[in-house]
Amino acid sequence: MRELDTTLTAVAEAFAVPPDSLDTFVFRRVDGGRMVHLGGGGRGTGWAGVVEIHLESEPLISHAWAMRRPTRYAGPTSTQAFGPYWAASAVVVPLPPDQLVVFGSSGQLQMPDDETVRQLATQVIGHIAAVSPAKRLADELELLHAVRRATATTDADLRSVAQHIVTAAAEALSCELGLLWLPEREVLAVADVGPSSSLPDSARTDEPAAEDADAPHHDGLITMMEQLLAEPQMLPRCQQDNSVHALAPPLNGDSTVVAWFAVELGPPVRGVLLLCHTIANPRGFTLQCQQIGNRIAEAAVTPLATALAHERLNDELARASDEARRDSLTGVHNRLGWQEAVEDFRRDRRGGTASVVMLDVDDLKQVNDEHGHRAGDDMLRAISNALLASTRSRDIVARIGGDEFAVLLPETDADDCASVVARFSDRIDELEPIGDRPVAASLGWATCSASDDLDWVMREADRRMYHAKHSRSQR
Repeated sequence: MRELDTTLTAVAEAFAVPPDSLDTFVFRRVDGGRMVHLGGGGRGTGWAGVVEIHLESEPLISHAWAMRRPTRYAGPTSTQAFGPYWAASAVVVPLPPDQLVVFGSSGQLQMPDDETVRQLATQVIGHIAAVSPAKRLADELELLHAVRRATATTDADLRSVAQHIVTAAAEALSCELGLLWLPEREVLAVADVGPSSSLPDSARTDEPAAEDADAPHHDGLITMMEQLLAEPQMLPRCQQDNSVHALAPPLNGDSTVVAWFAVELGPPVRGVLLLCHTIANPRGFTLQCQQIGNRIAEAAVTPLATALAHERLNDELARASDEARRDSLTGVHNRLGWQEAVEDFRRDRRGGTASVVMLDVDDLKQVNDEHGHRAGDDMLRAISNALLASTRSRDIVARIGGDEFAVLLPETDADDCASVVARFSDRIDELEPIGDRPVAASLGWATCSASDDLDWVMREADRRMYHAKHSRSQR
């Protein structure tokens, strides 16, 4: 190992760069156009055994291989040299019969002549025959650690679990950007972990989504993730150069993304995980990175499925609780719902006025006797709809008895309450009669100030309603 380090130091001197700025890759052709990376220096050390390239898909390397001579390139910024490797300058050195060395840097290499470059490549190959067992073991441990960290969450909240997984996945693959989309619950978790935001302005908003106040949110990102998920046969998919095979907007070829890897989540969870490298640290995805991404996606199904089942159960409980507090005939609150709503209002009340309206349907028994209970049910539904159409979303409408309704109007003084009652009466008067009986109701209302007792107001509204009903019957 020391001999290799000494050789790499000498190579760096020949290219006039510091040793830690030089990346060295040693490839061997194993069959056809497939070449595997055995080792090297810089990134070539950590990527040993986890990078494969194919000559037909690598323009720079295939050109050098065909010409059988060193091929150089240099540019102002880093571009793709091969597979996952991006560099500002590089030289590809083919060595017969089946070996190839790549020297590269994010800076500018001073290029020696062809013969010197071949000698340097030959010296490096002399120290690298195969991927060491220690390197293979380290790769396995890295994979296990990444999977364990991504799934190490006891949180039961689906959005929190999704956020933990996508952040852990992005960090495991040294990605600046990660997205996880779960369409069933419309959960989009974003890990924007680069030195600055990797999202273009079109993918960010000053008003975060209500369901996740900490995450950027934009319809364009969701549309892009849906497009990936619409073609599951194409996943997993790795694109080492986003400008050649670009994501859909807003992360298309004009964005900061340079390479991306997408993998579908397996059943029973439907979703897609997208991991991106950006111009902040341009690079692609090694085989090891792709394997880690696949394994994280596989392992993430269990905590996501658990959180999803928990959320579904909570929805069912909430639905059952709401149904227990709803009148099945009219859809408004029942007596239990009314009592709890009044208690909630009483507990959360911050002063101000409030009004209560009590309503009793006239002649419901006669309608049931003469026209059947279906006609009576239709009349009750019509009246409840009239009440709902005349109230605000924060008002409480309830059917508290067979023919009795109650309405709680927060922050409503006597004048406003009188206007609401007038609307009630007008809408009820407009209802179609049942047989020879017009739909009618008796109403009573009362208003309380900040210091008044709400129970007294309900009793007073009820008393006035019965007084109105008695007066109507007398008439």
